[in-house]
Amino acid sequence: MTPFTVIVATSDRPHRLRDALDRIAAAMKGAGAGTVVVADNGAVHAAEDVVRRFSAETGVGAQYLRTAPRNKSRALNAAIAAAKTEWMAFTDDDTLPEADWIKQGLAFAAQGDCRVFGGRIVAGKPDGPLPEWMQPDGEGEYPGHGIFVRYYPLPQPGLLGPSDKVPYGANVFVRRDVFREHGGYDEHLWEFCGRAALGAEDAEFGIRLQKRGEPIGYCHDAVVVHPVHVDRCRWRTQLRLAFYYGWRDPIVWFEPGRPLVEPYRVRQCLAWSARAAAERLSGRTPAAFVDSLKAARALGSALSRFSAGYRRKAAFERNANQPPVSW
Repeated sequence: MTPFTVIVATSDRPHRLRDALDRIAAAMKGAGAGTVVVADNGAVHAAEDVVRRFSAETGVGAQYLRTAPRNKSRALNAAIAAAKTEWMAFTDDDTLPEADWIKQGLAFAAQGDCRVFGGRIVAGKPDGPLPEWMQPDGEGEYPGHGIFVRYYPLPQPGLLGPSDKVPYGANVFVRRDVFREHGGYDEHLWEFCGRAALGAEDAEFGIRLQKRGEPIGYCHDAVVVHPVHVDRCRWRTQLRLAFYYGWRDPIVWFEPGRPLVEPYRVRQCLAWSARAAAERLSGRTPAAFVDSLKAARALGSALSRFSAGYRRKAAFERNANQPPVSW
């Protein structure tokens, strides 16, 4: 039995997937062994040839699964069921793990302090010029959603506190018995959120574990690079993503005691919208971009509580403690 399985859910990005698999293969060689399970939840299932060629050319054992389109949680659960190892390492189909990613992860797991932990995620260099309105703030952080992805919750390895961010799915290690005890990734998210569910499955899973008191660790030395794709750097694309993030926030971070209407959300949305319009008219485009994103996310959050998806989430929480997936 190999010491770990790397799990990748992919959706219609075959060229980026091959780059990710090549980096995964290098990380496996650094650790001595390993297998890969690729769960294809794309609309056209374009990854099969990529996985077959990758396995033939590198000699790495790779299993290809075809799953229902778009429901990433279902794809991840299918891959977990197919894995034969105690530990599983998860990353995305467009990431670039460092050569010692698996080696560092296994060393951290061997310490026995926790059964689930995340690794550090750093943003790569942009693959083209950024728009002039996308400017970093005073701390060097760029605005936007899903562009400059970073995960660095602690300055050193250790256990996360109750207020620390849970690990991102692009770099997380989980022992199998965690899924047995807490259930898998929530396959209902697609029903609740539609397209807005994409990317929320790792947050929901981590929050669920955090609420139940499961110790979650952080391995600073297990590094994954998240490339910066400038094709996401469009104003309209970013507004849509911000709205999606706001829409799913009340569902993923579900709090049954929160009122449907929160006046401060309405005030935030109006204030940020007005400020963004004034900034754009005065030529302060970078500032207008930032406040437009804030307004879009606040609007999504406010409208979400009146949606059918939010009502279904509320009913689900009343009738179940965890997603009905077992191994």
